[in-house]
Amino acid sequence: MDFDHYPLLTTHYSPFTMLLLTIALISIFTFALFGWDKACAKAGRARVPEAVLLGCALIGGTPGAFLGMRHFRHKTAKLSFQVKFWLIVALQVWLCMFAPDSLQRRALHVIGLVMG
Repeated sequence: MDFDHYPLLTTHYSPFTMLLLTIALISIFTFALFGWDKACAKAGRARVPEAVLLGCALIGGTPGAFLGMRHFRHKTAKLSFQVKFWLIVALQVWLCMFAPDSLQRRALHVIGLVMG
């Protein structure tokens, strides 16, 4: 198959760009997952487990989770969920700001290997 007509598949991105793209994709998925769970809750159908919602936030979907909670008004009143969510946010902020540079470089390297 000739990939020359698909620039997204042939362009080499920096690890930081790949990180941002990964976070964006996971966030879009997480946002949709919050909407799906809210619709299931309203309809009385089987729900998305909280561990899955929080897990998606943990692996990079925090922006989508935050926007999904606000947009769908979902999981905003459940204190135990909120505590866990904000602990995940705190961990991610700590990793971004205070983790050793070597750890940050390794994380970006792994993302580059996985995505590129």
